Amino acid sequence: MKRHFWQKSRMSAFVSVWNAGTAEVLMLNQGRTAMELTVNGNTVTCKEGISLETFIMQEQYDKSKIAVEVNGGIVPKAEYENCILGPADTLEIVTFVGGG
Repeated sequence: MKRHFWQKSRMSAFVSVWNAGTAEVLMLNQGRTAMELTVNGNTVTCKEGISLETFIMQEQYDKSKIAVEVNGGIVPKAEYENCILGPADTLEIVTFVGGG
């Protein structure tokens, strides 16, 4: 279960997201509003107008080990920076794992 708490300051707003006991903190620039995305079936809050590249970095994914689908279409790695996420977008992020 996720809970979202807003705390405003003069320079920025902070969103703290607790998921399964793990705290993640996202910093949202003042003047930008937050939006919700669905990532692998879970609701995630992020800064509106964020690129897929920035979102992946903030969520600490290893770009070389993932494939991303946005709204049903696979996004080539070369297009991550040009892919701007919008409210209610649905992402599926698949991580490649080695094994035998």
